[in-house]
Amino acid sequence: VFGPAAFAFDPTGDMLASIAADKPVMDAPAFPLGTLRLIDASTGAVRTLFDGAVVAFFWAPDGRTIAALRLAQPADQTSETGPFVTAAVRARPVAAATPSPGVEVRLAFIDVATGTVRSERVVRPASDFVNQILPYFDQYALSHHLWAPDSASILLPLVHSSGGAQLVVIPADGTDSRPIADGVSGFWSP
Repeated sequence: VFGPAAFAFDPTGDMLASIAADKPVMDAPAFPLGTLRLIDASTGAVRTLFDGAVVAFFWAPDGRTIAALRLAQPADQTSETGPFVTAAVRARPVAAATPSPGVEVRLAFIDVATGTVRSERVVRPASDFVNQILPYFDQYALSHHLWAPDSASILLPLVHSSGGAQLVVIPADGTDSRPIADGVSGFWSP
């Protein structure tokens, strides 16, 4: 890998998920950014699970799904970078809360066995989540539960229409999200 990398083991098996640049990048961001790959710890086999500028991923408790946050230009499913990353994280692990115009943050739920995207939607993560959790998502994933215990949905703080932060339950199957409370941080009980 070239530059920062993030890794997290499957909570139920021998797979290791990782994101990192796979080629040298000028002015590389200060936190991991790149294609989401799976490494089989028993064989060493590597496969790409999700292309593009993935900034964070979270294993479901059952190990069958990964939720990935990716930066993309509208209508560009495989954008490698964007002004959001270049301007926001060049020198430090703090990102801008609002992506630059034309850059979307997408949340995708990926079936680990097949690599199929179960659902994908544009989201606008709240400032505190972007600045405090995303740069260290792999560490927080060990102690803080964004996924529901049944692996059906994830809880994220998103910006709502009035500009404030709101905790939103987002189902992995693509059904409608459900706001549950105003707030900048929230986690499921184990």
